Amino acid sequence: MLAATEKPIRIQRKWYNLAGQVLKPADLKVGDLVLTRLNIESTEPIPHALVVDLLPAGFELELSDLQANEVLQGLKLDDMAVSVAETMAYSAAVHEGFWQDRYIANLAIKAKSSRTLFYLVRIAQAGQVITPQAYVIDLDRPFIQGLSAGAERLKTTP
Repeated sequence: MLAATEKPIRIQRKWYNLAGQVLKPADLKVGDLVLTRLNIESTEPIPHALVVDLLPAGFELELSDLQANEVLQGLKLDDMAVSVAETMAYSAAVHEGFWQDRYIANLAIKAKSSRTLFYLVRIAQAGQVITPQAYVIDLDRPFIQGLSAGAERLKTTP
């Protein structure tokens, strides 16, 4: 597993329950609905960034309109001044894709700024897996990339 990058692009993933509490790997159980937050920061402008977050085995994307979700309307996470729904409105991606094994987004990132993306996953199967790394690629200059931390061992329980 490669080390996470800090420059020029930094990407971090955090999981939360729908009460806004950070989830640790030991907290994950089959049937849980988990809010995934991706924070992306760049030291330089990237007008065409592709974000890819591979799902761990046993996780499934929940296809729903998060901005219309009543629970997320007032939900504020640890360091957020506004709700998840408001943050999503400001950080909207140009395109989002919900594939069977990954979440993808195409967006523009301004220099020395950050973007926040959210999506929901459900834990569908129990098992022991290693968390894949999320990554960001500049589509115009593919040698510019960012990689999240990964290789975290998960053991989901029934």
